[in-house]
Amino acid sequence: MKKVLISLITLGFTLMVSIAKTSATSSDRIGQPNPYYQRTRSDSSQGYWKLYTDYNTRSTRVSFYSGHDVLLYQEKIKDRYIKLSKRTIRQFDNLLSRLVDRNLVSSRVKSYDILNSNQWNAIPQRIPSSFTEEAILPVPATSMMTTINLEVVSGSQVKLSYINPASERLLITLANDSFQFFYKKQSKIKEYAGLLNVSHLPTGMYRLEVDGEKKIAQYQLIIDQDKRSIKVNTLRNQFNP
Repeated sequence: MKKVLISLITLGFTLMVSIAKTSATSSDRIGQPNPYYQRTRSDSSQGYWKLYTDYNTRSTRVSFYSGHDVLLYQEKIKDRYIKLSKRTIRQFDNLLSRLVDRNLVSSRVKSYDILNSNQWNAIPQRIPSSFTEEAILPVPATSMMTTINLEVVSGSQVKLSYINPASERLLITLANDSFQFFYKKQSKIKEYAGLLNVSHLPTGMYRLEVDGEKKIAQYQLIIDQDKRSIKVNTLRNQFNP
């Protein structure tokens, strides 16, 4: 009888330990039951983000994409998972909005006015080499509305022109997909046209943006130094009255 009682006690203890282990394993994944999660914004043209947790490598990857499926930013977190909730989804959506609108840094980091100049100003961080300054060209006929245009003129140069009748402050930037900036310039010039030499940039995708209070223009530059070619895609060119 004692042997039977001891066996039952031992069996009960084993079952309790087994249940505890199973519960612990399950709770580890409560934060994100589905290891892959994709969020699409209501306006799909504005981009989306993806969240993926790999339990084999014990890592989580968060990726943000534009409406054209271009990777804007990606971050990998070791030994951590992100618990999806209304709050975290809202945070990811806000980060995506800032990435798409290109104000992730300006909304969080204090900045200062850049003095107006006719020269391109390179940010003194991680700049691989100096660049040939732009050549000033004749500007087309004036218009009552701010207009911006970017076109390829050779395998190493693009022409940026704009008409800014209200002298609106325009911020001109050129960066790669890793948010490494090569040019940054502010201007209130009413009429401008210039050639930008990009022969020193390595092969890859870049983004040239002209941002103003009422006018926003974003262009994707695909540079192939082997073929000495440049392709320009207009991502956004709109007027906000």
